[in-house]
Amino acid sequence: MKELGITRKKVVISTKIYKIGNDPNDCFLSRKHIIEGLKNSLQRLQLKYVDIIYCHRFDSYTPLEEVCDTMNYIIEQGLAFYWATSGWTAGQIMEAYSICDRLRLIKPIAEQVHYSVFSRSPLEDEYNDLIKKYKLGLVAYSPLESGILTGKYINEVPKDSRANLNYDNANTLMEKYTKEKKLWDEKLLKLKDIAEKKIKCTLAQLCIAWIIANPDVCSCVLGASKPNQLDIILKL
Repeated sequence: MKELGITRKKVVISTKIYKIGNDPNDCFLSRKHIIEGLKNSLQRLQLKYVDIIYCHRFDSYTPLEEVCDTMNYIIEQGLAFYWATSGWTAGQIMEAYSICDRLRLIKPIAEQVHYSVFSRSPLEDEYNDLIKKYKLGLVAYSPLESGILTGKYINEVPKDSRANLNYDNANTLMEKYTKEKKLWDEKLLKLKDIAEKKIKCTLAQLCIAWIIANPDVCSCVLGASKPNQLDIILKL
């Protein structure tokens, strides 16, 4: 941003809080970890504030009242403008809203949820009431299923791909894909044919466009590992 001369108000920057180590004070969503973790994140980012801070995963060890109150505190302190959740169930978010209503605290504005052409639940099944009542925003992550929906694994798994690296999420997805590879590949080839012949785009572009066309999706998290991958996606 500094090199390009982009002013702070023109971008929306978020950060996540949950776990950065194995020490008890480096984990979960205690008041201590949220405040210290956010301040450390701001120092690394060289920023005075972030626009959104995400609670990355639900913390069953910390009272939800403490989490909601701490998020309200950091917003009042000017360290963030909004707070959001990631990987929370609709019931957990509803409980947070109830606490915020009762204690008159600032409510979460969004949930970051796994969503793709092949993974449509829970986004399409669980959050309808929250969207209608609270205007909850939904941010889709893993839109290409760690590269599976680009079609690059149909023949074989490239050695330099994320699937061959030590990423737990990628490995979990690859295990699921491997077990049902024939079925997934049949669907991928049909989508690839539609993308290239009818829409004149790549399979990856079609899968991303399908997600952002959903009116309930506010944003889509791209996980490009190479510049050329980002170039292809951003041509949308």
